[in-house]
Amino acid sequence: MNYSFLRRILFSMKPETAHRVVMANLDWVVHFGLHKKLVDFPIEDPVRVMGLRFPNAVGLAAGMTPDGRCVSAFGGLGFGFVEVGTVTPREGIPTAEPRRFRLLPVDGFIHRECGRSVDCDTMLANLKNADPFRLRGGLVGINIGHNALTAPEDVLKDIEAAMEKVYAAADYIALSASSLTASADPDAFIAGAAKKRDALAETTGKRVPLVIKLSPDTDNDTLKKTVNTLIASGFDGVIATTSSAKILEDIHGMAHSLESGEVSGSPLFDRALEVVRLVREEAGDKLAVIASGGILSGIDAVDMLNAGAQLVQLHTGLIYRGPALISECSDEIAQWRQRIDMN
Repeated sequence: MNYSFLRRILFSMKPETAHRVVMANLDWVVHFGLHKKLVDFPIEDPVRVMGLRFPNAVGLAAGMTPDGRCVSAFGGLGFGFVEVGTVTPREGIPTAEPRRFRLLPVDGFIHRECGRSVDCDTMLANLKNADPFRLRGGLVGINIGHNALTAPEDVLKDIEAAMEKVYAAADYIALSASSLTASADPDAFIAGAAKKRDALAETTGKRVPLVIKLSPDTDNDTLKKTVNTLIASGFDGVIATTSSAKILEDIHGMAHSLESGEVSGSPLFDRALEVVRLVREEAGDKLAVIASGGILSGIDAVDMLNAGAQLVQLHTGLIYRGPALISECSDEIAQWRQRIDMN
């Protein structure tokens, strides 16, 4: 079986239905080794970032498993790290379906916010399935955000509450871009989140790296200011980037292009690459950079590393290209590293 056949089946369903089918079956598919008909496991290519040893540089972005299920199964596909979430301190109200629309001509999606219904406690209960993945050296990041009805002045309180809940279970913690943009005072939000992490590190004796997602819709001057605030506050890294509302302007005429929401996938790549380069130029080696947005090939992944990223994440590309994309990206990165070392 090849992925093109499976994709035809999945793409005959609504996106939400296809996702539910995959998540309901992925554990047993990987357990019995059926995924090996679709994917070659990546070659060993560990990399150390933020003081952590990643088995390879390719991770699963937040959003695929917001409730923390199937982490070991995704690890079985070859991911070196899996980011779960976004989760919030309290259970929220999910966005009504349909909330996800395929942009077939450009390998992308329009999606409306759909992850805010998963609370930290539910995710943590599900995350017990990640133990086999972690025993093999895989890492788990937890993406946290604020509840949708939280007032701007209380967004930091939500983040602090979520951080307390997930801290012990996380290899790294990622703050959502929407929480940064929704907060009443972004600089105070960044400083407060870093202070909370430092307090938890002192209490627990475990320092968990703290990163934040950056929005591609933020202008470059504001991004530079944010980068410097992150450095001054003691953040460990950034994820560049998340989905974009502005890119909706570039897809007029396509099916579903008039739907409200944000765009992910291939249309996001150029802007994500630009943000990666901007962060690296502004931060030097003071922040780790995880590239996310529109990576649909191994060449795309290497382009992100050439721009200054140390790790990459897949999401939409995994849906369009299938699990073979994981090893393609990891192996291309490994070969790129060898060429760099030889020079």
